[in-house]
Amino acid sequence: MTDYRLDLGSSLKVLDKKKLKWRLPEDDVAKKVLIPALRVAKNFDCMVGFFGGEALKQLAPGLASFISRSGNPMRLLVSPILTENDLAKIREGIEDPDKVLFSAFGRSISDEFSLSSALARHTLQCLAYLIAARRLEIKIVDVNGGLFHPKEWIIRDKQDTIVLSGSANFTGKAIMRNIESLNLQRSWRDEDNFEICRDSVEEFERLWNNQKLSSRTIDLPEAVSTNLIKTYSGNFVPSEEEYYAAESRESRVGRGLPDL
Repeated sequence: MTDYRLDLGSSLKVLDKKKLKWRLPEDDVAKKVLIPALRVAKNFDCMVGFFGGEALKQLAPGLASFISRSGNPMRLLVSPILTENDLAKIREGIEDPDKVLFSAFGRSISDEFSLSSALARHTLQCLAYLIAARRLEIKIVDVNGGLFHPKEWIIRDKQDTIVLSGSANFTGKAIMRNIESLNLQRSWRDEDNFEICRDSVEEFERLWNNQKLSSRTIDLPEAVSTNLIKTYSGNFVPSEEEYYAAESRESRVGRGLPDL
């Protein structure tokens, strides 16, 4: 068996002894898995049904390290439903990036420590900043007659991959308060783990590059400019009926049909 001890301080193998099954909220998956992984990650991709900007606060130390070290953006694939507050800040980042980047807030984020603090204390403004700086890229997935509903967190370093998959969306409540279940797969563990991680990476890339026959992937600026995104207050995750209403509207507008 390969001796990984020399790699433990600078690779995803810091998670080698972590357990397979994580049950939230009892298990602090943010502190024990996601933040340590992001501190050594080269790539961070996620495909989930719902995104909520408050999750950035829960992952602040890891995200700040990832953003400061890695030249790659976070990439998210999500459904066409966002909270009203998140969409407002996303619009700021897309429509007036220079104003966001060169505001007093933007100029104050000069290092990993200040970014971590800003993510924790000024989460929504940081969302606008990350969009403007192109350190967070989001695409909307429209499924033909169905829901976009995966929950897979994919994190890679130079040679290894971990995948957290289960029931948790990319939201603050999912990470910290909901009853959720996640499985941790590590590509270096065995052939089964390797195949699961490879499949998740390949599926993400197919979706990101709009190569799935069962769905259409839309760049966020297009989705925002054409009003394809449905909003909700953020107090509760939208119902399935609300989700289908958003999907139906997005499909009609995307095909040039009138919005009903």
